[in-house]
Amino acid sequence: MRKLNKRLYKRYLKIAKENGIPARTYYDRMQYRGWNYEDAAKLPPGSRKPKYE
Repeated sequence: MRKLNKRLYKRYLKIAKENGIPARTYYDRMQYRGWNYEDAAKLPPGSRKPKYE
C-alpha cells in the first residue's frame, strides 16, 4: 500500500464529493488501484482510468 499525502488527500476529497464520488471510492482508487489524486477525484464512478502514452 502506498502512503497518502494528507493535505492533497483532503483537498481532492472535497473535489471528489462535489463530483458525486463517495469517499470510499476515492480512497480505493488511490490506495488499491494506484490512481493519482486528480483522476480519482474527477472521473465519474464506473469509469476506467485513462491510459497515458
